[in-house]
Amino acid sequence: MAHTALQVADKFIRLGLDDGKKFTQMQLLKLVYIAHGWMLGATDQPLIDNLVEAWQYGPVIPALYHELKYNAAKPIEKPILVTEETFSEDELEVITFTYENYGQLSAFQLSDITHATNTPWSQTFGRDNYIPNSLISKHYKELYQKYLTDNTK
Repeated sequence: MAHTALQVADKFIRLGLDDGKKFTQMQLLKLVYIAHGWMLGATDQPLIDNLVEAWQYGPVIPALYHELKYNAAKPIEKPILVTEETFSEDELEVITFTYENYGQLSAFQLSDITHATNTPWSQTFGRDNYIPNSLISKHYKELYQKYLTDNTK
């Protein structure tokens, strides 16, 4: 079941706060996008039900951006939702994987990753504002095959 980007961002905030870490809105935008991509790549299921767009500085989830833009570049100090969302085991695994592998990166490092050459952003920016899940899925399936499967067979 797909969630809102805000619910997934809130989960990242809670994970970070448990570790004494705070995220900026730009970090959260990228982490939610990356987790969504890994979810699509690993399970063929979306993590979020929001649209993703190709903006100048990478993929952005407009609904999440507009919820968090008030914070600008300041770290978010507390959860943004009153009640924590419940996620499936697969969803938690992907969110935790993303947190552990990308959560220590700066907003600019995350931005570099998400708008590099041959990413869904680079294939759509300037041509179409919308980044379809099919393109995100294809990219993360390739990453999944490259980095997370046993290639010794």
